[in-house]
Amino acid sequence: MASSNSDLNTFTKPGVVYVSASGATTTTLSNRPSDIVEAFILFAPMPTVQILITTWAELHMYKRSYDNGWQKWQKIVGTAVEYAQ
Repeated sequence: MASSNSDLNTFTKPGVVYVSASGATTTTLSNRPSDIVEAFILFAPMPTVQILITTWAELHMYKRSYDNGWQKWQKIVGTAVEYAQ
């Protein structure tokens, strides 16, 4: 679990990290692409990839990878909701 004032750059071990939905936690995270963060998934070893998921209210997904430093966050899913049939 990511706590208040966590830096997303320091999460490098594979797994799923839950972020408290309280604004006090999500708005104090460093190196986040959005003010609304629900969870993020880390894939490792190199290249380490982070996929960040926002709350249902915003419904965005972002990704970035580590290659001699963290790359910029890229939005990979927007607000349109599509359900599999």
